[in-house]
Amino acid sequence: MGGNNKGLYLILVLSAIAFSVDLYTTLSLGSLVQYLESNPLYSKFGIWGIVLFNFLLYWGLYFAYSRSKNFRNRFIMMNMMVTILFMRGVVAYNNFLISKNPPTVELARQVTVEMKRQVVAKVVGVSLLPFIIGLVTFYIYVIDHSCRIKGDKNE
Repeated sequence: MGGNNKGLYLILVLSAIAFSVDLYTTLSLGSLVQYLESNPLYSKFGIWGIVLFNFLLYWGLYFAYSRSKNFRNRFIMMNMMVTILFMRGVVAYNNFLISKNPPTVELARQVTVEMKRQVVAKVVGVSLLPFIIGLVTFYIYVIDHSCRIKGDKNE
């Protein structure tokens, strides 16, 4: 295991903060959450399912990243975590905007599953574009550059 993983710890702390903000802004919608929450995990498992999924996701990424000796794999995992961080920021901001001018329960009940899917597709689609650009850039960059993990004994 090379390096001391400062970047990993930083992204995990930032992700925990962003998740807390996202959760807070979601819960601040009160009874509207059941009608407006677009995360597909919510309809199946509720808020606790989302919390558990995020814990397992980040535990798995921590485990895989900290044990990986392949800088390409580590970059992909870090890029994924940064993408999720920014996606979560967009979602929390949208929740905040809704809480500033909440719809009535009657109006919220009219939100269909298809409308929720479109919101998810839009947020994920916009977020994945920089992820893909970052991956393509990285793979072109390593053609001409030597990369390594800091602190790796094989420097």
